[in-house]
Amino acid sequence: MEKLTTLPPDINIYWSAIAPLLTIRNEEEYDQAIERLNNLWILNLLPNVT
Repeated sequence: MEKLTTLPPDINIYWSAIAPLLTIRNEEEYDQAIERLNNLWILNLLPNVT
């Protein structure tokens, strides 16, 4: 996986505010994120992409 190391300044302002909500730091948080995404698909809030 390629890591993004530099953000344009206009995006960096917003990213610093939402990064704690969207950054997965460990395996437990990864599992929780997958469970939440699966729940969104179950509720038909996300398209089913295969």
